[in-house]
Amino acid sequence: MSSMMRLVGINKGVRIPLVEDRIAPYQFDYIHGNSMDLDGDGGLVVSTRDMNTVFKIEAPSGKIVWRMGGHGAKRSEFRIVGDPLGGFARQHSARFLDNGNLLLFDNGGFATPL
Repeated sequence: MSSMMRLVGINKGVRIPLVEDRIAPYQFDYIHGNSMDLDGDGGLVVSTRDMNTVFKIEAPSGKIVWRMGGHGAKRSEFRIVGDPLGGFARQHSARFLDNGNLLLFDNGGFATPL
């Protein structure tokens, strides 16, 4: 358990089912969490690079509130429109801004080079 999860009072593991991702047999780090940030209501926003998904986690229960899935993600409570690449991929640094918007760095992992 991370120190950030302890800080917000999540004292049990957050369960992210394997079924949510397109897991390759060789992929041991199927989540690859790469950023975690406190949001305005005391929960967490967690970026999982290898799942192309950002999760909102409730504190202290550890329940998943919502998922924002990018390119090829199997589950998402959001729909990304107008992106010819089908959404973000291999993202990092998911953070809530003061105005409530979510900012993340899209690595564009499935983009074809120009």
